[in-house]
Formats: sequence, C-alpha cells, structure tokens
Amino acid sequence: MKKLYTEQEWKNHSLKKAYKALKNKIRKRRKDKKKHYLSKTIVGKLENVRLRKDANGIEAPSTFSLIDNIDETLNFFQSIYTVSNKFPHKRIQFDFSGIKNLTTDAILYLLSRMDYLHLQRYFHGGFSGNEPVDKESFQLFQASGFYKYVRTLRADKIQNNPNIYTIESGKLVMASKAKEVKDFIKHCLGKEESSNTKEIYTSIIECMANTRHHAYGAENRYSKWWFMASFDKDRVHFTFLDNGFGIPTTINKKFKEKVRDILGKLLPLEDTDAKLILSALKGDFRTKTKEGYRGKGLPRIYDTVKNKKIENLVIVSRKGFVNVSAGTQITLKENFYGTLLSWDIIK
Repeated sequence: MKKLYTEQEWKNHSLKKAYKALKNKIRKRRKDKKKHYLSKTIVGKLENVRLRKDANGIEAPSTFSLIDNIDETLNFFQSIYTVSNKFPHKRIQFDFSGIKNLTTDAILYLLSRMDYLHLQRYFHGGFSGNEPVDKESFQLFQASGFYKYVRTLRADKIQNNPNIYTIESGKLVMASKAKEVKDFIKHCLGKEESSNTKEIYTSIIECMANTRHHAYGAENRYSKWWFMASFDKDRVHFTFLDNGFGIPTTINKKFKEKVRDILGKLLPLEDTDAKLILSALKGDFRTKTKEGYRGKGLPRIYDTVKNKKIENLVIVSRKGFVNVSAGTQITLKENFYGTLLSWDIIK
C-alpha cells in the first residue's frame, strides 16, 4: 500500500530525498575526478602504470629528441597519425618509461601534434600515458611546463625549476613573453642589456609573427607557436616551434619551381627542402620575390650565427633538416609538420 504523508512529513521527505541526490552527485563527481582518463586535449594523469589493454600503446624511443635522433622520433609521431586514422574512437596511450635522453624540442612537438589532433573532427579517442623512469628525463618532463597544457592530478606535485623557462604558447605576437625570455637569458648568463639580448628579443618576436605566414587560408585556425628555454652550466638553450605548413611550403610556388628546375639537375627533387630552408635563412626569397617567404626572422638569426652571438642553430621543416652551425643538411624520411628552430646562447 502506498504510504501517505502529512504536509510536514512530505516536506521532510522531499528535503531528505533532495539532500541524498545532491550527496550522490558530489560523490560521483569526486569519483570521476579520480579516474585516470585523458581529455582529447592532451594528456590527463601520467604515472608509471601498466598500459591499458584496450588502448593503442605507442612506445617512445630511448632518445626522444628531434635534434639528436630525428628519424626514430618522427617514426614515433608517424605511429600516432597511423593509429588515430585507423582507430579514431580509441584512446592512444604513450609509453615514455624507456626514455633515457629527452630534449625540449620533442616535448614541444608532442604538445603541438596532440593539439592538432584535438582539432580534427574525426578523432575522438583522447590520450594517456606514463612518465620516464630515467631521473633526468623525468625532471625535465615535469619542470618543462608540459602539465600546464594537460588534464592531470599531478599539478600539486610539480616543482618549479629556476633553470627552466616553462613552455609558452599562443597565436599572436606576445612581446611580454619575448621580454620574459630575454630577462631569463640575462639572469642565467649574468648579461647586461646589450645588442645581443635585443637581437634575440627581436628574433623571437619575428618568429611569432612568421607563424601566421606559415599557415594560410582555411588552415589558419591551426597556426600556433610554442617555445621554452633551459639553462645548463654556461649556456641557455632556446627552442621555438610553429605548427604551420613550414618554410618550404610557404615559399612562392613559381619561384620555388625555378629553384627546383635548377637544383633538380644536380640532385633529386625531394632534396630541395633543406636547400630552400638554407636559402630562406640567407634571405634569398625575401629579396628576390614580393610574394615569397618574407620573414625577417631567419636572416636576422643567421646574422647572429655569423657574428657568433648564438651557436648550434638547427632548423627543421617538412623534409628538411639543417644544422646551420655544423654546416650539415639532411633529407628526412618522414614529414615534419611546422617549423622548429633551436639555438644556444653562450655565457
């Protein structure tokens, strides 16, 4: 028989029911927060756990570095594209536990590629993973600022490292961030304000501005830059990345075809990407065509290399890898999406 309530009893019953429902809702929310799932925007909780059987596991190379081990590292990223296309609704899980050597460029490119996939309508799987077991790699991974761009429960455990300027990202020119990097370099190297630091500041500004030139048309929504800096002993290592189409693609088509006609007689067609990067670095395209690559950043950076104000300049874009300081050029087996620049400022 259905229970009958007086008016006051009914009010008390309703209040108890509402309170119980609210309590269950809060309990469920707390429980959800403890789940180790990841949003589509990059990684959630990362710890050294056994990989899930229902996830697509991808193992990072022991040297996870674009500068020191670019072929293996690009193969890792190529696996991400393959899995995301084949299983767009399944989570991708990264195994970083075996990393012995980690560099900042790989961390930036990881964030860039995951952010790019997050914007793809076909991919709904999300990401998860673990951390390097190696102590130095683990410390860099945590101190880099990677966790600023992910959903994680480890934020309260992250310790700031005064020798690292953590990852920054944006779409527009942010003079304040370029100034912060300049001040970080001055502080670490004990430098006063000089033409060196002013030139580095200007170069960073122009790299930010060039991000828009590297992404055009309908793809502008993907254009974004990322950078970070780290200090070690007598030098500051600076890494800048944009995720546009890259230097070779943005060079004027007709002018590029003329260059390929000339270079094609001397070397295979695919070998021209590194040549195009080097030519853009020297300012050839900026001065010889009104519609070609117009960035002043690369020629300015090239001048700082010639004047020995920076060292170990490396530029990677599409299938071109150029170590400017060492004078070497490599044709990559896999595409690099965007443009990467890294260099050292010496004490």
